[in-house]
Amino acid sequence: RDLVLLTVTFDPERDTPEVLAAYADRWHANPAGWHFLTGPATEIRRVCALFGQDAFPDEGLVNHSLHTAVIDRAGTLVANIEGNRFTHEQLGDLVQATLRR
Repeated sequence: RDLVLLTVTFDPERDTPEVLAAYADRWHANPAGWHFLTGPATEIRRVCALFGQDAFPDEGLVNHSLHTAVIDRAGTLVANIEGNRFTHEQLGDLVQATLRR
């Protein structure tokens, strides 16, 4: 397993394990390499803070910043990309460079 994708919910009250499983199924996510994580709100906030991610309730929705983190096999944060203004090719190049390290 050279690549693992993690999606972390910001809204554990609505994004139950069952809801996340249905979402993963809709996207044909391979459970061997793409994990949809949830847990107690305090733990989610702690994990998100490690990556500079913010989430807050707003009129019944959850607003959040968007970060894509690339972590190498040794657990070192290689990149923490804010926003989504990158192509899948650019992200793929970064992942490939990380895997070659």
